[in-house]
Amino acid sequence: MNNINGINSYPKLGSINAPKPASSDAAPQASPASQPGEKADQVEISSIARYLSQIAQMPDIRFEKVEQIRQALADGNYDMDSALSQAIDNMLEEEL
Repeated sequence: MNNINGINSYPKLGSINAPKPASSDAAPQASPASQPGEKADQVEISSIARYLSQIAQMPDIRFEKVEQIRQALADGNYDMDSALSQAIDNMLEEEL
């Protein structure tokens, strides 16, 4: 009954223990390659990750701007075509 689909036939499998919290003094230290000719680890951040990081740093909502647009829409004098064109231009300019 203990041998379900051969799972107990692998001698290298052990029991799974609960994770232990990391101590504050055991923070990993950056170190150069330990052997001559050995490459150090490196991390590459994708352009999407950089973009998402920029978005995360933006203010959530610009309430003054939202209220101005609401009022212009209510009054019937909000130029949608011009606003859309300007928004697209701003986005493209930020991306380049």
